[in-house]
Amino acid sequence: MELLRHFLVDICGVPTNWKVETLMEDEIEVIKSMVGPDDHVICALSGGVDSTVAATIVHKAIGDRLHCIFVDNGLLRYKEQERVTGTFKRDLHLPVTCVDASVQFLGELKGVVDPEKKRKIIGKEFISIFDAFAHDLEKTLGTKPTYLVQGTLYSGCISVILFLNSI
Repeated sequence: MELLRHFLVDICGVPTNWKVETLMEDEIEVIKSMVGPDDHVICALSGGVDSTVAATIVHKAIGDRLHCIFVDNGLLRYKEQERVTGTFKRDLHLPVTCVDASVQFLGELKGVVDPEKKRKIIGKEFISIFDAFAHDLEKTLGTKPTYLVQGTLYSGCISVILFLNSI
């Protein structure tokens, strides 16, 4: 424990003044202070715990200015799209748009066997879809979304990371 404390606190500078009991409320306040009252935010939902928790926390902070997108890339499990989007809408009350891009993804991946090439193709396709989603939102809202949310779990602690949207 002493070795871990020394590494985390003394070397890495991890603060020790947070409490798990107030973590969500603290994150909501941080988000409220970062996101302006007229800013809109896109959240890329994967259906996993990380992005779902991040979306839920951001939604609590900014409400209907959060615009979630779930992309069906054609590589999902049977009925996963329906189960995931149903959970988001019905149980978590998250505003989610589902984009069926399975034809697009599978077309780009056809015949590709190199894992690194597949990874790059998949990344490029997701960026393309998020870009189109941001442009569609801009037309609808009259303003460009300002942030993209990504959720990451680490050491039992949820971190909601907001990135300036460079789209």
